[in-house]
Amino acid sequence: MKISLGSNIASLRAQRRLAISNDEISKTFERLSSGLRINRASDDAAGLAIADSLRTDSRLYGTAIRNINDGISALTTADLALENLSGIVTRLSELAAQSANGVYDSTQRQALDNEAQALAEEYQRIVEATTFNDIALLSTENGQLNLQIDIGTTANDILVAYLPEAGNKTVGNGTFEDALDVAVTLGSALRETVAADIDNDGDIDVLATTNGGLSVLENDGSGNFTETTLGIGIGVHLEVGDFNNDGNIDIAANNETGDTVSLALGNGDGTFQSILSYAVGNAPRRISLGDIDEDGNLDIVASVIGGAETSVYVLFGNGDGTLQAATTVNVGDYQNTVELGDVNGDGHLDIVTGQHGGAIGVALGDGAGNFAPTITYSVGSGLIKDIDIGDVNNDGLLDVVAARSTGDLWVFLNDGAGTFNSTISYNLASVGSGAYWDVELVDLDDDGNLDLGVASAGTAIEVFMGSGNGSFTSNGTYAVTSGEARSLSYADFDGDGGIDFVASSGADQDAAFLFANTQTVSGLASFSLLTEESSREALDSFGETLAQISADRGNLGAYQSRLSVALSKNYAAQQNVQAAESRIRDADIAQEAASLVRLQILQQAATSILASANQAPSLSLALLS
Repeated sequence: MKISLGSNIASLRAQRRLAISNDEISKTFERLSSGLRINRASDDAAGLAIADSLRTDSRLYGTAIRNINDGISALTTADLALENLSGIVTRLSELAAQSANGVYDSTQRQALDNEAQALAEEYQRIVEATTFNDIALLSTENGQLNLQIDIGTTANDILVAYLPEAGNKTVGNGTFEDALDVAVTLGSALRETVAADIDNDGDIDVLATTNGGLSVLENDGSGNFTETTLGIGIGVHLEVGDFNNDGNIDIAANNETGDTVSLALGNGDGTFQSILSYAVGNAPRRISLGDIDEDGNLDIVASVIGGAETSVYVLFGNGDGTLQAATTVNVGDYQNTVELGDVNGDGHLDIVTGQHGGAIGVALGDGAGNFAPTITYSVGSGLIKDIDIGDVNNDGLLDVVAARSTGDLWVFLNDGAGTFNSTISYNLASVGSGAYWDVELVDLDDDGNLDLGVASAGTAIEVFMGSGNGSFTSNGTYAVTSGEARSLSYADFDGDGGIDFVASSGADQDAAFLFANTQTVSGLASFSLLTEESSREALDSFGETLAQISADRGNLGAYQSRLSVALSKNYAAQQNVQAAESRIRDADIAQEAASLVRLQILQQAATSILASANQAPSLSLALLS
């Protein structure tokens, strides 16, 4: 072994080993104190990059979890509001069913209507007050709210929840597009058009008839029609109802030339059984349907114009699709038209006729098929072509609107006992289109006031808007083809929420459609519980609203279920990426503790050896001495 004074290689080696041990033990202390294997990029550059990416994913999953929980909270808020709305509409349905019962008078119905209108206001208040973080969940001014919920870690992880517009609805605004004519290929002039869903597909079809046949214009749900000729000549004036209580639409019609009333029972698929005919008076003109004797079966009353008869004919239904032989009720003059309605509020149907001599006749019924002597209310010369019954001044009493051959309309206001002693309240002169043929009362703009649609002989349909006090103002005239606008029916044919009209256009053999222009308004559909008829209409409307609320709650439940699945997935994903990051970034404490013991031993050994190595040069002094 070489002994030198100039250098101490053994000491240098010991110093290097001691420095290495000190450095490694320092890192071990850092890992043990921080719990991390990677404390700086130099510890594991590639591992740090992967761990940082996984940490970012973990935080994004955490944000997605919070987003989903916030979304669930918003949907739960909307669902609880819908639950309350459902309760309100259920109570409204109870009130409507109660008001539709014939044992109540107008005073009691007024009390029921007061509660119902207050509940309708609360319905709207709940709609407007249902918010989440100042976002209106159920009522929006610009259409349906699309709530976009971020449920993941990328830009495409979006769930769009379409919240219901419980406070908004689409209705007509009282104006219409230009008439759309649909040709009907029957053998003679078109006389009648009637709206009805005869094939039970949920879309309103149109029955069209002449003296020679009957066709159906089948609706595809968007206002497009396909004609099918049924091959039966049932009559001129049609009404639809269920005479055999099987849930399918049946057709009743008059036959002026055969002096009969005919009945065709529907099969529910757009086809009909063989026609049954029943003799009535000379030249029946119009018919009206209702349960006159209150046995649960639909009956028919027919007006006649031939032979100057002074009676209407009543045919009582048996409930199996057959009718009893006709009986008569004297109404004082021969009649162009007849309607049934409870005009004195006693719960029993009464007969109202539009007479040839320019008067309306009222015969009050007792609910057993008997009628009191007819009282007439005259408006002077000019035969009454058609009448309709409805509460035009919102007092809970049925009024009468009459259309005359002289081209004017008369409004008879009910004074509370089924009498019309206040005679004529308003004379609405025609705009010059000629005699009026048909008049229909319907709320066109959902403002709670009945409006008027009138078919005139001058090739036009005229629209009058009601003010709610019995007065009307003209709101437009819409031309059809060159034939007369004869009959008039209404329904929502194109499914846009607005009430549309269809009229027969006489000799041109076209069905003329007026499709309503629409607007968006807030709140429940307007309703009234002041009369039996309006209460039944309200009951149907409430049923539709309840069905829609149930469907909306089902949609919200589906969104909440999907969010719950996404929440569970994100929890699992966050756990997995955190575990993956931990495997890379976190220190193995057991391993580091074992390493610490090893390094401490090496450090102590290196220190001892270094001390010995530093004494090695002293041997040279011994040699020199």
